[in-house]
Amino acid sequence: MAWAGGLALSALVVRRLGWPGQTAFLPAQAKFRVPGSWGPLTLMLSLFAAKFALGTSLALHPDWAARLPVAAGFSLLFGLLGGAFVGRALNILARSRA
Repeated sequence: MAWAGGLALSALVVRRLGWPGQTAFLPAQAKFRVPGSWGPLTLMLSLFAAKFALGTSLALHPDWAARLPVAAGFSLLFGLLGGAFVGRALNILARSRA
């Protein structure tokens, strides 16, 4: 539930923000023009860092795997990060319909 809630919340926020804002659909070539930014890289690195932190923590403290705050917290974090990608993809696809 934490993952799904984080995913939905993050996707909704990113949809409302309209990120990435300079995206355009070029119908003649059936292509999208998406300008480069540090946003996706930052999200990917954050996801990697969170997965690394979880793996390291569970290797050092295996008993944490049974603790609800650890599971719920990381699930929420992974949902928030994933939802940003979903919201971004939906914003880009919406440009083709506009």
